[in-house]
Amino acid sequence: MIPVNVLTLIAASAPRPSVLVLQTVPENQQVSPVLIPVYINLNEASLLSLILKDAQLTRPTSHQLFYNICSTCEVAIQYVHIYKLLGCIFYTKLVVKHNNKIQEFEARPSDAIALAVQQGAPLFIEEALVNSAGFSCALPHETMDAALQEFSTWLDKTSPEDFSD
Repeated sequence: MIPVNVLTLIAASAPRPSVLVLQTVPENQQVSPVLIPVYINLNEASLLSLILKDAQLTRPTSHQLFYNICSTCEVAIQYVHIYKLLGCIFYTKLVVKHNNKIQEFEARPSDAIALAVQQGAPLFIEEALVNSAGFSCALPHETMDAALQEFSTWLDKTSPEDFSD
């Protein structure tokens, strides 16, 4: 498994999907990060955006409710494991620990990542998925913003069907 971070969230209006962009965490500076686009619906993107911004709302979202329950019941999110890609849909497991017992739960990537971000838990993806769905990001640091803008433009012109078999 390869560690990843959330690089950015590109929210789009229907009918286009929003895109959560993950970035691999290289083991050393000689290895360039790889970007992995994860298509999500606008509703999930909106909620994830609030969590990524650490927005303080007057009422809890469903993710905040689950996070509060986990915290109160001493359930710790260990990590998120993105383990499969079918067509353009990623499959994810939320790995938690309670009473020294590890359990895995199938979850949508947006939900699992939102909960992991809230608890500061790491995110991992299978190497095969990085190789098949990732985009190399071998650019000098100064040009990263321009590259992200170009990537965002490319995503605007791309649909999930472009990746289906």
